[in-house]
Amino acid sequence: MKLLLTIMLASSPAIAGDSKTIPQDSPALMDIEVGNFEEDAEGVYSKLRRLMFTSREKRQVWEIGKALTNRDTESAQKALDTLVREYPELKKDEPQAIIFHQATINFWKGDLNGAYEGFNKAIKELEQVFPNGIVPQGHKYWKENTSFMGKLYFGRGATELHQRKYAQAILDIDKAISISPEPRAYMQFNKCRALLRLNQYKEAAEAYTQAYKIDSTWAVKVEDKVEICALLVKNGFQPQPCLPKK
Repeated sequence: MKLLLTIMLASSPAIAGDSKTIPQDSPALMDIEVGNFEEDAEGVYSKLRRLMFTSREKRQVWEIGKALTNRDTESAQKALDTLVREYPELKKDEPQAIIFHQATINFWKGDLNGAYEGFNKAIKELEQVFPNGIVPQGHKYWKENTSFMGKLYFGRGATELHQRKYAQAILDIDKAISISPEPRAYMQFNKCRALLRLNQYKEAAEAYTQAYKIDSTWAVKVEDKVEICALLVKNGFQPQPCLPKK
């Protein structure tokens, strides 16, 4: 069973408050195989590149990403269903990719139980290949697989945050932060949100500062910045993104 993420354009879930959400970046390419997952990896990757630039597959991929960027879950679901119907081998060759995107759609639809079940299922299956979600450094596709694992943990953590399971959310988001090959501002910011809900203001301020250091432009434009900064300042903390403009 090969796992190869061809659907690269959908957004990961991120919480902007108890009822709001904000756009995030896209999942990364993934290249592994359950069992002897090194076998024929390069051949599968070549197939992916060919498929990605075949007009029909490419159009469906873009439709999924475009729809989720606009939070149009109906269109995203239709595009994903069409892709799976026209290319049924994806469910066998790339099951975690399909699960991930279905979970993401469920998240934006407000089906938090469905989203959690999807992210959790994909994580549990891949942890059989990569124990504790850790991809060996020597793996040929270490960065791609590690990035995808990070997005799965973040997806589950963001869902838990929305379910008000704040301590669990922090554990998953911390996991995503620790294994992601590149720092992501949105991960730190959602950690800040969870920490605030546990009244851990110092740690929340530190997480928001980290988000600002990673991407200052994004960090000062998040929709709930005013509310978060007001809460932090009220409790004696004023991280850099909350400082008045000079």
